[in-house]
Amino acid sequence: MPRFPGCEHLDSNPEKARCAEMKFLKYIYKNLKYPKEARENGLEGTVVLQFVVADDGFIEDVNISRDIGMGCGEAAIEVIESMNEMEDFWTPGRQRGKTIYCYYTIPIRFKIDNKD
Repeated sequence: MPRFPGCEHLDSNPEKARCAEMKFLKYIYKNLKYPKEARENGLEGTVVLQFVVADDGFIEDVNISRDIGMGCGEAAIEVIESMNEMEDFWTPGRQRGKTIYCYYTIPIRFKIDNKD
């Protein structure tokens, strides 16, 4: 499976996978912009995106599989596409020793934090 960058220093593939998943989620929630209209209307829910990690680690073909509306799907697409502007790209998936294109599906939860 493809991996988000930043964990290649670890020894085992399971460690790399866990680390990459945590870094990926951290990146999303650090960079995700909750749409103003959705926030003002108290809209919460889960947007599901599907995208391709190309054989060069570039993100392509980002699509919404499930949207909750009010700009949340577009905000989720924006954060996924922004990964192509990072210094390091994803480690592409491999099959039989060759890098391959891989589909990746991710749910992105929009939840309003009522803290100040």
